[in-house]
Amino acid sequence: MKKKILAILFAGLLLLSATACSTSRNNNHGSGTDTTDTQYTPFPGQYTSAATGTDGEPIISTEPVTQAPAGDIDEPNAAFNAVSKKVVVLTAVATVRNDTLVNDKTGIGWPKEGTEFEVNGESTNWYRLTYNGQTAYIAKSVVFDSSLLEGFTEVNETIEISDNVNVRSVPSATSKDSIRGILNKGAKVTRVGISAKWSIILYEVVSETETDASGNKAKETKRYYISNDCIVDPTAATTAQ
Repeated sequence: MKKKILAILFAGLLLLSATACSTSRNNNHGSGTDTTDTQYTPFPGQYTSAATGTDGEPIISTEPVTQAPAGDIDEPNAAFNAVSKKVVVLTAVATVRNDTLVNDKTGIGWPKEGTEFEVNGESTNWYRLTYNGQTAYIAKSVVFDSSLLEGFTEVNETIEISDNVNVRSVPSATSKDSIRGILNKGAKVTRVGISAKWSIILYEVVSETETDASGNKAKETKRYYISNDCIVDPTAATTAQ
């Protein structure tokens, strides 16, 4: 029993350690840091599972991530202000609705992660858009401003992770719903884009919408984001010599 409790505690500590890669970083949302994740509770099964091996000691393993759906918020008689901007779906699948009330009857479309929309109005919790020729709504919690995707330079290189870091579908730490997994310290991945604060990497996930020939959920490699604060500086070794 004591070992089981220790295993659970160890798993919990590992989760916390994966939420940030430097205690010296600030807490500005969307700044490129990931310290804000310490406020969030991971989705069940998202990060680490604890089990006991044949020797009775805990086994810790990081599992592939699938995205739990974000919750839309009821907003009866929502008042909209006119806006004109583009937003992108950050969850694996979102729901477009014909009302700002959340129930089985209001859903009219289920766009995949990465789908871009031009919105023309916003309320407290929703954006208004035109979808298949009709006025529709999408929750703010499942999209991000497409302007965040600007300012990246294309590269093709291998990088090393300096500490456990969240992998995200959007270059911002403002939402737990953008988390797709964790890269552990020492992992090496391919970087294909870089900005001042974020890197685009190639990362394999389990598809929420596609299946393979056996009927199982297919794996797919996608372009995701990690904070530059969690990457080994390739010049550090040279500088130290």
